Amino acid sequence: MSDFLVLFDEAQFDSIVENILETWSIPDIRHISFGTGDQAQILWNDYMQGFNPSTGMWASAASEDVADLSSSHHILLEFDKIDLDDDWTAIEDGGAGEVTAALQDEMYGVVLFTTGAVAFNSDEYQFNGESWDPLSENYLWFETRIRAQDVFDSAIFIGLLESSGNDCYDDIVAAPAVRDGMYFYSVDGVATIDGYCRNELVASAGGAPAGLANNTWIRLGFIYDGILGSVSFYADGVLIGTVTTDLPDENLTIVMCIVSGALMGGTVAMDVDYIKVSTVRS
Repeated sequence: MSDFLVLFDEAQFDSIVENILETWSIPDIRHISFGTGDQAQILWNDYMQGFNPSTGMWASAASEDVADLSSSHHILLEFDKIDLDDDWTAIEDGGAGEVTAALQDEMYGVVLFTTGAVAFNSDEYQFNGESWDPLSENYLWFETRIRAQDVFDSAIFIGLLESSGNDCYDDIVAAPAVRDGMYFYSVDGVATIDGYCRNELVASAGGAPAGLANNTWIRLGFIYDGILGSVSFYADGVLIGTVTTDLPDENLTIVMCIVSGALMGGTVAMDVDYIKVSTVRS
């Protein structure tokens, strides 16, 4: 793997970048530094080639066979081999209902979260260990694929948040508490999902929510850019918003949560296919 420094006039930025990324062998490139007026930088490595924001965002599946772990940190969670008891902490608000989480006999590996048949019944899992730190001068990538059975009556949270003894709905909606994060949130009562950044008690949304449909897979991802101070959120490869305020500054962990809404108070469920996260070691 090699490093390159490419300098050129800012007016030629878009066309030259496109040509470089389409012509060069991307797996052989780890860092490309563009010497424009704002010193924009794109970081590459073997694992992250599928996260190219210029050509084919999310097109390539990330590989667990990472060539250089000394310069990057990655996790790929496929739910046909995950121990939900040992690797995760369950934060379940059962109330009068019963919540469940179980690996499914489905192609590619899927975990199914199900709430009880009462309103505001939550099923949340937090990955043990807060190993993701959104540092300045660094980059972080997140991607997942989810499917909800009743998007209108579900509140969904998925992404990177601080660990907590409460579920996301309590900390972010019902009784707001200090909890940093970069995540996707679908409000119950609407069939859309948006990206959010949260610093302590204050959050900012991407502002262009993506549509959700019952029993339909959607691929969600975001890129944290510590140099520009922004988080860009994507749904099925389409940019749905970029947030530049209320960026988190605490260590975060992977969180998956579904909550039954107030409108029907019935059982709701969500499948998660995979989660992958990567960052550059500073």
